[in-house]
Amino acid sequence: MSTIPIVGLQVWKAELALSDFVLHKITLSELDGTVALELVAGTGSYLIALARTGGNIACTDKGDHVLENCAKNIGLNSGGFSAGVAVQYVFLALSEVEEAQGVSLLVAADVIYSDDLTDAFFNILEKFVSRFRKDF
Repeated sequence: MSTIPIVGLQVWKAELALSDFVLHKITLSELDGTVALELVAGTGSYLIALARTGGNIACTDKGDHVLENCAKNIGLNSGGFSAGVAVQYVFLALSEVEEAQGVSLLVAADVIYSDDLTDAFFNILEKFVSRFRKDF
């Protein structure tokens, strides 16, 4: 159990595992031009790894303070991965995710830990899956 009252301000094991996966299993060309929607970004640690692929990344979370911390972390740490790669970050509250346009990749880590957040997570998934279903 964490002693930090706002869980979005710390790095969790699943973020580290997802960072490792992105760094070692995804090539730069696989996601070139992809618009990624990150659900509940927290510290943004694995988004820094995802940034090396370029494209657009929409980061979401519940509170402005968590999104501000995420933006600061990305700004301080993403230079080495994004050299020569154009990355556009958009920071949205979870309630604004429908504003993310052209999303073709959903990314999330450590998002199932409270009833409210779990409900919000599955509502968002349902909306985006229904968008993709119309294309088939």
